[in-house]
Amino acid sequence: DAMRTIGISPIGALVLPRVAACVLMMILLAFWASMMGILGGGLFCWSSLEMPPAAFLSKLRDVTPLRDVWVMLIKAPIFGAIVGMAGCYQGMLVEGDSEQVGLRTTAAVVQGIFLVIVLDAILAVLFDHIGLGA
Repeated sequence: DAMRTIGISPIGALVLPRVAACVLMMILLAFWASMMGILGGGLFCWSSLEMPPAAFLSKLRDVTPLRDVWVMLIKAPIFGAIVGMAGCYQGMLVEGDSEQVGLRTTAAVVQGIFLVIVLDAILAVLFDHIGLGA
């Protein structure tokens, strides 16, 4: 209300930067998690199976289809936007005291997880339908 009173749009000043940050960070997080998974798999194969890193990377290229990378690049920003919007929506509904902040934070987490799970199921069906598979 205070922002509206002085003529600043809360959507433009609060929501859009946060949703954009969530989208960007989700892309970076997905990339980082993929790289760490590959690194962990490579270290495991090298230490336990005595497979050299070059052989691991060669086999990785053979068994990992490029469509998996595309699916990650499509899903990550969508999920980031969903999480960011759920957090901002619940944050804009806070009224009163700090107890409301805690309740709305819990609601945003539950809502974000639920929406990501539902959207992941919808995207899996859609990707199977168009031939990307996930």
